[in-house]
This record gives sequence, structure tokens and C-alpha cells, in this order.
Amino acid sequence: MVSPDNPPPTNSTAALRNLAAIWLVVAVAAALRLHNINWNSLNSDEAFSWLISNKPLLQLLSDSFFLRRDPHPPVYWLLLRLWQLLAGSTEVALRWPSAMAGTVFVALIYALGHRLFSRTAALAAAAFSALSAFFIWNSQDARMYTLGGTLALAGLVCLINGLRSGQRRWLAGYFVFTALACYTHIAGSFLLPFEGLAILLYLVLARDVRQRQTGRGALLAIVAAGLVYAPYALNAWRASAVASIIRHTPAYFELAAAVLQRATLNMELSPGWWWFVTALVGGCFALGGVGAHEQQRLPRGFARAFVTLFLFATLAVISILSVRQSVFEPKTITFYGAAVALGVGAGWARLWQWHKLIASVAGVALAGALIFGLTFVWRPGFQKEDWRHAAAYVAAHAGPNDAVVVHLEYYRVPFSYYFRGRALTPFGSHVNSMDEVGRGFAPLLRSDNIWLVQSGEFLTDPDKLVQNWLALRYGLGTEQFPQSISVRQYVVQPAAASLPAAARPLSVEFDSGLQLVGSQLDAQQLSATDQWLHPPSNYLHLRLYWSTTRALTAEPVVQVMLEDGPGNQWGGLLQRPGTVRAFDPLVRLPAGALLRDELDLIVNPAAKAGVYKLVLRVTNPDGSAMLANGQSYIILDEVLLLP
Repeated sequence: MVSPDNPPPTNSTAALRNLAAIWLVVAVAAALRLHNINWNSLNSDEAFSWLISNKPLLQLLSDSFFLRRDPHPPVYWLLLRLWQLLAGSTEVALRWPSAMAGTVFVALIYALGHRLFSRTAALAAAAFSALSAFFIWNSQDARMYTLGGTLALAGLVCLINGLRSGQRRWLAGYFVFTALACYTHIAGSFLLPFEGLAILLYLVLARDVRQRQTGRGALLAIVAAGLVYAPYALNAWRASAVASIIRHTPAYFELAAAVLQRATLNMELSPGWWWFVTALVGGCFALGGVGAHEQQRLPRGFARAFVTLFLFATLAVISILSVRQSVFEPKTITFYGAAVALGVGAGWARLWQWHKLIASVAGVALAGALIFGLTFVWRPGFQKEDWRHAAAYVAAHAGPNDAVVVHLEYYRVPFSYYFRGRALTPFGSHVNSMDEVGRGFAPLLRSDNIWLVQSGEFLTDPDKLVQNWLALRYGLGTEQFPQSISVRQYVVQPAAASLPAAARPLSVEFDSGLQLVGSQLDAQQLSATDQWLHPPSNYLHLRLYWSTTRALTAEPVVQVMLEDGPGNQWGGLLQRPGTVRAFDPLVRLPAGALLRDELDLIVNPAAKAGVYKLVLRVTNPDGSAMLANGQSYIILDEVLLLP
């Protein structure tokens, strides 16, 4: 018996529960896509989005249509251009359109899954895409991939709505969104063959005159979208004949397995886990393609075939096109990764109908894989190119008479997004000889230091001609390693006319005639660890100013250590070849001259918070102390290590 206090569930109650469930999934998707949205620096591609979207409008359209500079269609550039007029050009502002598109993407997954299969399948598919590290990562990327994938998915929702209802307005929407997707990224056109096959299949399976008429209308819509896209497609085909893109497309079945893993984890795994994730996700997808419960308003078997074609026909197109030149790029999975989510959702829903215990185990395994992938989205070591910290370090340490050189030329754009000084690019993408490098550096040799900021040089300067030209001539002051970038300071003019105002004056006499007249630390407070420039240890940069009262007879040994109160060592000089004193040894320093010595101390990451002493020891080559007062060391300064 049902009591008045516990009425049986009604259709409206069930509808409210379903509505609350999908809104919860979409809310989670939005939260994950906005969480830490500026944790990563803008990478080079994102910086080009900023640059190109701010070009003069006619130049932007011309460069886009004729595939110059960053060869992509114009829809995303135009949207980003308009958005910046409202929101500005901060990291968050540039990524916001992708985050919003990624959230809409999840809602569209639900809409498409519901129209093809069941509410349970749709909700499972939406949850899969909401938690997918791949879709989250690309939703925090100021590029066109997530927007393009969302537009393509909106087109598919319109197509299925049109085939179900027979209403032309939905087919018109399909035409508009499909054309926009193609003009957002070329990967939008990879879906056209699958969509054409799906429409032809619908015509074959059509049960009555109305369905056949609707199918013919859909066929006209896709033909119209193809004709609208044809001019750009022809330009892209011509440009690909001369393009030199270093890219690899795996064999077909390897490609399919890679897409399943990427869509789930945003990474490829070791062989043991590779098989597990491929079997888990692929098994759910296969079950969805074979046995999923379909909506009755579509011809029988159409929904399952639709999702199968969505993935495998699209991958076939990519494989065929890649025979001429590889067109596969992991980010383009945003256009066809929805098929993985739909297939997995449909398969899991079918499993739930068949055996709830097995479905629960599979659901937990899927959720575990998705959450495992999430742990890498904002993990140090897996971040994008870190131009933010590269530029910040150079800005904090470069002097007014220093030259900052970015190599390759392409990377001046992301560096200059963060760096407010002047960044030079004396070399093109390729350098061919040391003589060419010398001519490029010649105008900069009156600088105190040359800061060399490099990324991607292993592709176009594999012999390191640019770096080696400097390393063979000038002392290395410091080197930092933000993610996928190197920053090196080469000391061109080690001789100093006088002690700078920022340096701490000292008057330390050594019995050999050596004098320490000043020191300068780049930080009095720092953490023992670092996750951005050279994890896990932090560096402390020290500048020493040396002079002599008479010629030295032997090169002294200089040691600098970070010590606690009892004298335990928690940091020391980073030993590198090619330092300043390797090129300008103190034994050759003329009397009265001033030498600027650049040193890095590496801090033990296990050091506890507290005050530490910076201790200098200078000895003769035989180990005997050189201090004139007979002591074996001096305390240069104190440093506070923060918690």
C-alpha cells in the first residue's frame, strides 16, 4: 500500500530528476573547465591566437583564407577578436570562449545521446565527457578545437532532430553549424563523409515517404555545406602540397586505440595499462554499437550505426588523407571524440539493463580511469610551454644594457605576450653555419649579457649552432628550464667599471692579493622547492665582484654553501662547465680591475623553513685557506627559506 506521505513517482517527478541530473553534470563540467584556467602559461599556439585575432580585419581574413602564418579558417579568430573587445586579452579572457564551448559540448552530448538512445545512455555519455581530462584540457586552451568540435556537435544534434521530426528548420541549423565547424578548423570537414554515409543509410532504412523526403532534405543540406566549404578546401589542398609539417599518423587500429585512450585520459599509457583502458573503453563502445537500446523515432539500427560511423569512418578519412600528408593531431579528437563518449554511454546503459552488478564494476573502472586522467591536468611536469615564468625570470634579472634573444623566431610571440622589454630574433627558423650565427650576434656584442631564450631548436637547429656560438666565447651566468624552454645568460662583458648600487659592498682581503668587494643575491627569501623553473629544487643566484691588488700566482677555489646554525650544508654551488671564471679566471685578472662573477646555488628541497647562512670559502689549490685574517670562511648574507 502506498501512503499519502510517499506518493508513487510521477512522470513530472522523473522529469525533474533527469533535469537535475543533467544540470548537475553540466555544472560539474563548467566547474572543471574553469578551475585553474590560468594555471598554465599561454603556449605558443595560444599566443598566436592572441596575435592573429588582433590583426587588421582584412589582413586576418586574407591570411586565414589563403592559409598564411597560422593556417586555420577564420571563425575562431573572428569570435576571439570580438570577445577581446569585451573581456580584454588576459589569459583567462583568451581561454574563456573555449571553456564555455566545452561546457556546451557536454550539454550537446546529452542532447544527442538522448535523441539516439536513452536518458541513461545520454547521462552516462555526458558524465564521461564532463570528467574527461582530454576535453577539460582542450577547454582550457585558447585555440579553435573545442569551439569547432562544439559547432560540429551542434550540427549533428540538428541533423538528428531534423531526421526525427522532418522539420526543415533543423536541417537548416545542421547546414549552418556544419559550415561554421568547417570554417573553424579543417577537422570539421573530416566529419562530412561520415555524415553523408549516415544520411544515405537513413534513406536506405527509411520506412515511409516522410522519412525518405526528410533524408533527401538532409542530403541537400550536407551538399550545400560542402559547396560552401569547397573554396577553402581547395586552398587547403594546394597549401598541403608544399607544407612541411612534422607529424605522424599511426596505423588505423593503433589510431583507433590512441583515440580511445586520449578521449579518456588525455595520454597514452604503458603497454599493460594500454590494454586495460583500450579493452574497457573499447568494450563499452562495442556493446553500444551492437546492442544499445535505440529511440523508436529513427529507423531500427540507425542510431548504433550512426555512432559507429561517427568514429570509424572519420578515422578512415584521416588515415586516407594522411597517405599524402599526415593530418592527425591529437587536439582534433575534439571533433570526433564525442563518438567515444556516446558509444561508451550507450554501451554502459545497455550493460546496466542486462546486469547491474557488472555495470557497476565497469562504471567504477571507467570513473577511476577518468579521475586518474584528471590528476595530470594540473600536475607540475605536465604543463604547457611555460613562457610566463621564462619571461618573468628574464625581466627580473636582465639589466638595461642586456640583449634578449629568442630562438626560434616563431617563439617571440608567446615570449612577448609576457615580456614587456625588447626581445630580438636575429635568426630565422633555420641557421646553417657558425658564420651566419656570428653575423646575427655581431650587433649585440656591446651588451653586458646576452639572454638566450630557446624552444623547439632541436627541430631546426639540431647542432645547437646558436647556443654553441655563445658557449664557445662567453661564460654561462645561469640557466633555467621552464617547461619546454631553456633560458641562458651569457656574460659578454664580465669586467665592471664600478660596483653597482644594487650590490652589497664588502671589503674582504685574501692573503694572495685577491679582494671580494661586493655581492648581490637575487632573493633574500625563497622556498626550498620550485615547480616551474627547475623542479624540484630552487636556485639562488649570487653575483660576486672580485678585484686584486696584485697578480695572483694560482687560481683560487671558490665554494659557496647554504648552511644552518650548526653548520650542516643545505645548498651549494651548481657545478657547470663554461662558467664566467672558466673564460676569465681570477689568476688573469689585472690589478685594480673588477670582475663580475655569476653563480647559481642549488637548494636542497628537503631543507626546512628557517634562516640559513650563505657561507663563502676561498682556498688555494692545495686546500689551504686564503683569508688574510686566518679564518677559513666568511658569512656573506642570511637567507630565509619559506615553508
